Amino acid sequence: MLEKEFQVSRLIALYFRGALSAAQEHELNLWLAASKSNRAYFDSLSSEQQLSLELKTYENIKNTTKDEVWNMTLSKLEAGKEWSTKKTPGQVNVLKLRWQKRILVAASILLILGIAITFYERRAETSQNDISQNDVTAGSNKAYITLADGKTITLNGNKSGVIISGSNLNYNDGSAVAAPTSGEAKPFEAQFLTITIPLGGQYQIKLGDGTLVYLNAGSSLKYPLSFSGANRNVVLRGEAYFEVAKDKTHPFVVKTKGQEVQVLGTHFNVNSYDDEPVIKTTLLEGVVKVVSQAHKDVILNPGEQSAVYPAGRINVKTVDTASAVAWKNGDFVFNGDDLKSVMKQLARWYNVEVSYEGNIGNIGFVSTISRSRKLSEVLNALEMTKGVHFKIEGRRILVMP
Repeated sequence: MLEKEFQVSRLIALYFRGALSAAQEHELNLWLAASKSNRAYFDSLSSEQQLSLELKTYENIKNTTKDEVWNMTLSKLEAGKEWSTKKTPGQVNVLKLRWQKRILVAASILLILGIAITFYERRAETSQNDISQNDVTAGSNKAYITLADGKTITLNGNKSGVIISGSNLNYNDGSAVAAPTSGEAKPFEAQFLTITIPLGGQYQIKLGDGTLVYLNAGSSLKYPLSFSGANRNVVLRGEAYFEVAKDKTHPFVVKTKGQEVQVLGTHFNVNSYDDEPVIKTTLLEGVVKVVSQAHKDVILNPGEQSAVYPAGRINVKTVDTASAVAWKNGDFVFNGDDLKSVMKQLARWYNVEVSYEGNIGNIGFVSTISRSRKLSEVLNALEMTKGVHFKIEGRRILVMP
């Protein structure tokens, strides 16, 4: 990440020592001509006071000029060398000459490091300003319900969930959800309802059988007011975490675009976004049966995750279940997630688009970040861990090398 900064710093250090070659001088001049800020910063280093301030930040140098910085470095290194009193004057002089060369190298490194760190921190500060200039707040409680006749009800964003009670729909604090026509609470006659969570939202719903469902951004769940028949069927798009009420005689079935999950009573997470290459089901408690559209099936035990591919193939592996449901608990948890996977999660939660610029290699992120933080704060945290940079332009994240 710092290779370029160190190369420029080396050229500046050689300039101060009067040791630039013709090729190095040309390279430094190209850097100076590339930006007014480069020239301004270089000119500021010509001031003894400014250079002293730059180096003082990292070496606690106070009230020193450039010459004093060099002399201080020399004296510190010489003080750390034990000169033997048994050596002859000639031997001592040879030792001094050798150590003076090493001291000069160390002093050069000190100057290079001081300038390089300053460059890097100024670059990081500029990047942070670019990121935070057009900041985006975190997602919040947002959802709407679509009735069988197509009418919609926008749910209260100050509430975190709804509960089905008989033919009534209430918020989790007990207050009634208003019907779309009169604005007054009344029984809902539609057999099937659909709760939709827009991008930048999340919501909970407690179904008629007592099953609790947490829905992530960009998701929807189609469900009946009351379950009837042999199975308790719901249809999911996107991502949801289920805490299924136990009923051994009526299996709970979650249908998605490419699979079914069949359970009797358990806790599990399903990620079935349309823009993801596989459908992932992660089991936390109990036992579930995952059936692909190719009629292949597997039984999951707690701690296992299935991945259903478009052709119907199913893979199973042991995973960190806490990571799979971190979104429900208010966190982003990345355990080696690649850049595009991370950006998809941010795009859904912050309701933004993502575009890429330049050649960005394969990058894996390992981090835990609160979903309550502003977008700029999340991006700054990611920048600190990997060689990638971000810029917010309206409701778009620009990803750069």
